[in-house]
Parts: sequence; structure tokens; C-alpha cells
Amino acid sequence: MTNNLVLIHSKEDLKKIPKSLLDDSETKIFSFNVESHKILDKNNITHEIADEILKYSERLEIFDFSVRIHNWFNHEKLNELFNFQNVNILGVLDGNEFQSLIVKSLLNLIIIEKIISKEKPEKIFAGTSFEEYLKIIKKNNIIFDLWLENNDESTLWDKISFKKNIGKIPLSFNISRRKYQKIKKIVEKTVCSSLNLWFNFKDINKETILFLEFDPEQYSELFLNLSKIENTNVVCCNIRNPAFRDLAGGKILKKFNIKMLDYEKLISKQDNEQISNSYKIFVKKLENIFDEKFLYDIFMFQNLSIWPIIRKKILEIFNERVIEYMKIIIISKEIIQKINLKSIVLLNEIGEIEKTIINSNSKQIPIILLQHGYTDYNHETSRFDYLSGYSNISNKIAVWGETQKNYLMKEKKLSSEKILVIGSPKHDKFFKSNEQNVKEKKTILLAPRPITEISGEDNIELHIRYEKILKKIYQIIKNSENVDIIIKLHPIQLGHNEELVEFFKSLDSKLHVDLFSSVKDIMKQSDAVISISPENWDLSTIVLESQILDKPTLNIFLNEKTYEFQCINDNSVLSMTDSSDIQHGINEILFNESTINNLKQNAKKHLKSYLVNHGTASQKFAKILNS
Repeated sequence: MTNNLVLIHSKEDLKKIPKSLLDDSETKIFSFNVESHKILDKNNITHEIADEILKYSERLEIFDFSVRIHNWFNHEKLNELFNFQNVNILGVLDGNEFQSLIVKSLLNLIIIEKIISKEKPEKIFAGTSFEEYLKIIKKNNIIFDLWLENNDESTLWDKISFKKNIGKIPLSFNISRRKYQKIKKIVEKTVCSSLNLWFNFKDINKETILFLEFDPEQYSELFLNLSKIENTNVVCCNIRNPAFRDLAGGKILKKFNIKMLDYEKLISKQDNEQISNSYKIFVKKLENIFDEKFLYDIFMFQNLSIWPIIRKKILEIFNERVIEYMKIIIISKEIIQKINLKSIVLLNEIGEIEKTIINSNSKQIPIILLQHGYTDYNHETSRFDYLSGYSNISNKIAVWGETQKNYLMKEKKLSSEKILVIGSPKHDKFFKSNEQNVKEKKTILLAPRPITEISGEDNIELHIRYEKILKKIYQIIKNSENVDIIIKLHPIQLGHNEELVEFFKSLDSKLHVDLFSSVKDIMKQSDAVISISPENWDLSTIVLESQILDKPTLNIFLNEKTYEFQCINDNSVLSMTDSSDIQHGINEILFNESTINNLKQNAKKHLKSYLVNHGTASQKFAKILNS
């Protein structure tokens, strides 16, 4: 039995805890994130890492549960109450955002429950962010002493990371979702009006291919091929992501005759009146129903319901976004009804606009999900394919090669007619980029893939291992007189990405960390690539790109348990764990000509097997879209 149990949620918590309590031998302290763990460690304060109490198998159970309940909004009562123009407005919420919320909340709940059961404390000291967790698992006679926290509990979806290069200087800052949308609209209106990029609604009867949330620059080869098709509109609808970030980006659309959909024109004055009238009714319904028992039951895991924890956050999200979501529903319906759509192409089926378009598709317009990442699932890793949108393919999917086609047919029982094997349109230009830079010194590209919350594997030990391997790699390269390093982070908006930026600054203030340059351009400057895979069931797409560009690659897993990957079985990538001899691995990909040649030859064989239509995938896909 423990007299005093202290649960530390952040570094701010440490300012609220009396030193006498931290020094008391009757106190047991648990840290819940890597930041607070480091501070406690630095100050020689005895403590335990909270998430070490959880087994990996339990993390998998939590992830599986989050996937099972992703359609929570389809309950009969919720469908009836929150129907807006025949679409359940609760279902508009981004699938990854919802799952991240569930996984994070469940991890904390189960960890706290296990700690309390093990320690049997008389008194618990914690911040108010843990108040609902403690209420759910309250044990008899335990006293709670809570301090008020000012921690920002907003999700990554509440704030948008705005990134832009000003010359060679990278600029990055976070702004609210609402402000981001205002800036995006101003840029779009300015560029589209000056370059005549707006879709002309007089052309609604002409056959139209619609792309949802695409970056035309990434898919320039595809849009080039589509521009050759006569009597067909090629239109981008980007409600969430900008199709361009400046005038230069807009000129790419102009060059390929891509039109942008001014989606706000699809919302009439009557629609705005309906939204205004429906908003208050909708919010009132939410407040009234969110205490009903069936919601506690939906979110029940191991006899503990996380509904009291996430209820407040769900209410906040819909209070803030219900008007936005109603507009998305109206826009989706108007697109389907008014524009003569030949097909719709999207990159996922769980985003807000993507889900709504699918649910509004009363005309049964062909929808094609285009694979955009280096996926190599097998039976053992199939539980994670939800993260690639494989759980519920609504119509057709265009994949990169036979590997994924065979997987989808075997594991997902998808008929071959629904699978289009086309290759990767966004990588066509990689196959046309063969120039090599000859330099006196070798350059290695370090590409750390950030840890995500969504799979349930994020834990303090993983962060510690990550930093240790980065330090090790940095020291090896620093001690090599003839080797330079380039660091390229994934531009994805994740908390760990920001953590990595700060880590590299503290490691060496002179290090340049690149967030914005294209992978193709930055890889051309490199002789070899190191990729780090924190989740051992997944590889970064940069591993594929390095093979296309003929760069020997070392992939490092942060877990002793690794899964089967075709490229590793084909010996086209050198694979190690963070406990391996990393010095040897780096020397092999930089200086051992035999290893380098073998990797390059094996990469060519692997690419033939995994990826079809090298350099011509865009042409192939354009023909399919035009048929």
C-alpha cells in the first residue's frame, strides 16, 4: 500500500506539487509523458514511468477497440436525431481525429486504473485533467487532491501548423483552424481570380473528373496527362488542404488547365438560413442526449466507459465545427447533384469531405481511392490497415502493384474488379530523375518518421529510444571527417514532429532540419538514406523513394519485434534495430561498394515486383479515368 500517489501529466504539474511531497519517502510518483520524466530524472527525483505498466498486447486491444467503434454515430438514436439533409452530421468528424481521441483517452484510463489497483493509495495527487479518469475508477476511501491545470488539451486538429519557406528560411507557426481557413480563402481568391483558375459553373454539363484534397504539384505528371483529354473538366476541390501555397503553385494549375472549385458558391442564401436555424437545435440535442446510458455502453472497454472523458471534447468539437460540417454536407450534395461527374478520386475515405461525398453519392458516381503510401500489409499486420483506409473501400481502389492487390483479395476479400493496378502517379517524376551529384564528401539523408498516437504504440520508452538512436547516428557522422548530414522531417502535423525539431536544436544548434523541400530534390543531394521506423509494422514512403532514386538505404526499427516486409526479404534495404551495430550499417551504405551495388541491384528487382508502370503510372491512370 502507498500513502501518497502523485500522477504527473506535464512539466507544468511539477510547479504545483510541494517539494516536501516529492521528497517524502511515503510518496510514489508516476510520470505520464517524456517531458516530465526528463525533468524528474534530471532532478534525481525517484519516479516510475506510468505507461510501462501496460503490455504491448493491451495496447493492441485498445487499438482494436478504437477501430471497432469508429462508426459509433450509426446508433439508431443518433441517426434519427442528428440527420441533416439525410446525412448524420456526427459522422462527418475525421476518422483519424476520433480514433486518436479514443486511443489517447483509453491508454490513460487503463494505465491509471492499473496503477491504483497495484499501489492501493490512501491519497492521490493529480491535475484536473485526470479528474474524470479518477472519478470513473474511484475506489473506496481514496482521497483526491487535485490542482488546477492550464494545459492546452486541444487536439492537433484544433490547430493548424502553417509552414512556408521565406527564401532559405523555414517559417512555421500554429494558428487556429478558423484563422487558417480565413487565410486559405484569401490566398485562393487572390490567386484563382488573377490566374482564372475558378471552375466555370457554366461547364457543369461537361464531363468532370473531381479530385478531393489533392496537391497538384505532387501529382503534376498525372495532371499533365489529364490536360490532354478533350471535352473534360479536371477540377480540384480542396476544403481542408490548400491546392497551392503561393502564386508559383497556382501557375502549376494554370499550366495543366486544372480548375479549382469555388465551393462556397454552392451554398445559397436559403442554405445559410437553414444552417443558422439548425445550429442551435443541433447543439441543444447534443447537450440533452450526451448523458444517456447507451452512449456509456458504446464506449465501454473492460467494464470501464470512457464516455465521461471524451464527452466534453466531442461537445467542444461539434460546438465549434457544426456550421462548418453542415456546409460540407450541402457542398457535397450540390457537387453530386449539379456537376456532371464522370469520377471522383480521393486519397482516403475517412476525412471530413471524403466521408461526406461518399455518403452523398446518390448517383453512384465511380469513386476511386488512390493508394498514396508505401503499404506492405500481411496477415500479421492486417489489423493496422484501417490506417490506410482499407477497412471499408466504398467503390474502387487504385494500387501500386500486385503485392497490394493480392493482399486486398486475400485479407479483405475484395473482388479483383474493384482493384486497379496502376503504379504510383506521384512517383513518375522520380523515375525521370537520374542525375547524380559527385562530391568530395559523402552526404547521408536522415529521415526520422514521427511517432503517432493513433496506433496506441506511443510511449515514453519509445521516445527515449528514439532520441538515443538519433544521438548515436549524429555522433557517428560527426566523428566522420568525410560525411555530411541532411535531416528531413516528414511534413505531417504531429506533436512528435515538433518534439524532433526541438531535439535537433538542443543537439546541435547549427543543424539544419528541413521540413518543406521536396523529397526528390533533397534526396538528389544525398549518397545514402537512413529511415527510422518507430512503429514496427510500417515503413516510410521515403524507403520506396530512396530505392527509385538509386540510394542505398538503412532502415532502423525501434522494436526488437519486426514484421515481414517485401523489400527487406528482397534485400533491397538494409534493416537493423536500434540495438544493432549502427556504425557498421552506416559504413556499409556509404563506403562498402559491394553492399551498395547489391542493394541497388536488389532494389531494381524489388521495384519490378512491388511497383508497376515505372514512370508511366500517370498515363495509365489518366486512360482509366478517361474510359
